[in-house]
Amino acid sequence: MAEVGKGALQKLASSTASPAPRLDWDDLRLFAAVAETGSLSAAARQLGITAGSLSKRIDDLEHRLQARLLVRDPTGARLTEAGQAVFDHAV
Repeated sequence: MAEVGKGALQKLASSTASPAPRLDWDDLRLFAAVAETGSLSAAARQLGITAGSLSKRIDDLEHRLQARLLVRDPTGARLTEAGQAVFDHAV
């Protein structure tokens, strides 16, 4: 899955050649919690869901947007350029 910048994300959202990806506001809320805490497990605790469920929802959001939003590693999760663009528009 490619990382995309703001220009590509805006082009994706405004493209008339294909329908815009279906965005679920609840998925954006979950994504924002991960972005704010910097951790899937911390965000999951804050939201009262399992880390596995949260990870699946983020994976689904990334798939619908066709962009990697987070880089996950043992120390937490950090936003990609596309993730930052989505976060900036979501909050």
